[in-house]
Amino acid sequence: MQEYFLSNGTDKDYMNHTDHWGGCLPENPDSRCPVGDYKEFVNNPKGGDFGANNITMEEPCNYASNVAYYHASTRICDYTEFSIDEISQNALKRSFATLAMGSAFWHGSHTYDGYSFDNNMIAVIAYLAHQASVSYFAFSPILTELSETKRTKTGIDVAEDLVKMFYEKPVYEWAEVLDTCDLPHVYYITFAALVGTGFSLVMPWDFCNWLIGVLCDITIPKEDATFIKEKYLPELKIAVANVPELTKSEKSDLVHKFAGMLMKILYAFLWQEYFIPLKFLYNDEILSLGAEFSVTWNGWASEISGFPQTDEDVVNSKNLYPGE
Repeated sequence: MQEYFLSNGTDKDYMNHTDHWGGCLPENPDSRCPVGDYKEFVNNPKGGDFGANNITMEEPCNYASNVAYYHASTRICDYTEFSIDEISQNALKRSFATLAMGSAFWHGSHTYDGYSFDNNMIAVIAYLAHQASVSYFAFSPILTELSETKRTKTGIDVAEDLVKMFYEKPVYEWAEVLDTCDLPHVYYITFAALVGTGFSLVMPWDFCNWLIGVLCDITIPKEDATFIKEKYLPELKIAVANVPELTKSEKSDLVHKFAGMLMKILYAFLWQEYFIPLKFLYNDEILSLGAEFSVTWNGWASEISGFPQTDEDVVNSKNLYPGE
């Protein structure tokens, strides 16, 4: 980031665009990285200086808040009851740590390079979770890779490539590496597959098939909904048919864990203006109330899921990042 700031980015990225520091701002829009009216920038357009080289952070608070992602990595280390292998666990740890850097880069620099980093790392983590969730099933490109043709690399391989990218590639090439890595970049389809897989293990198939179809039609783009309904679900039906029937206790445990996870994801999406564009939510008073209530809401979700909470700072939403 320091190198990118001191050189003011690049005059020519892999798409033949300029990508200068602060190039994606409300007053200086770039259609590749839409930002809307970022309140923090509007209230403080000069940003904040950081470090010995006085790096201008376009969103100082959002930049610092990404330290919270490191807590996700350490909590993976704390949890001892994973059913996925250690390689997958390590890939998730590294990816959350990489997302901390990537999201900080975006909110600090407002460059396309940073925007690509932030969004693609979320896609990587979702893809790792999906591949772990179907790892019991026999391999197929549609079921395992969410593609009609076999991909060149697994999610674990992609995550490893992105870790190496830090020391093998100059910063201005990061966007190309991220944009061209072989995985579902728009993660609507990945989340839909995750939900479909979870539902299929605890619901009668016909009801699950109908419900996922309805939810896809309502919540995700038409092309992705068509893939899930016409490609993914038929293959999932075959795979699930070969899974031994879960006991009532196992189904109850899965339902509780899945419900707790969905509660937290839906509450997070509520405050994402691109997912739920309700403008009345995005003012100082409502946002403050939402932040305060997140402790209670996440506490309810954790109780329902039964997952052990190993980080008191996360539980209490305190001391998660500098200057909070």
